[in-house]
Amino acid sequence: MPQSETAPSMDSQMVQVRGLTVSYVAPAPAAPALAEVSLNIGHGEIIGILGESRSGKSTLALSILGLLPANTKVQGSIFFQTNAQPPRNLLQFDESEWQATRGRQQR
Repeated sequence: MPQSETAPSMDSQMVQVRGLTVSYVAPAPAAPALAEVSLNIGHGEIIGILGESRSGKSTLALSILGLLPANTKVQGSIFFQTNAQPPRNLLQFDESEWQATRGRQQR
C-alpha cells in the first residue's frame, strides 16, 4: 500500500480495517489466512470474533496489534484513532511506533 494513502473519515470509529489480506509465506507460499477483511470498531465498543478453527481469528487480532511473525505478507490498511490523535495506518508503523502505541492508549 502506498505511503501517501490518506486516512479515512472515522467519526466515532477507533479502529477501521479495510481490505486486510494476510498470507504466511514461509516455508512455502500458502493461501491467505485472511482475505479482504473489513470491519469497524467504535470507541468504547466491545466486539467478539467467531469462526471455525483456523479461520483467521488470531491472525486478525495479531494484525491489529502488530504482532504478526516476520514470515507474513500483509496488504490492506488498519487505521487507529484516539481522541488525541488523527487516524494513522498501523501497517506503516515501525517497531518504535508500535512500542509507543501498544498498551499506552487510554479509553
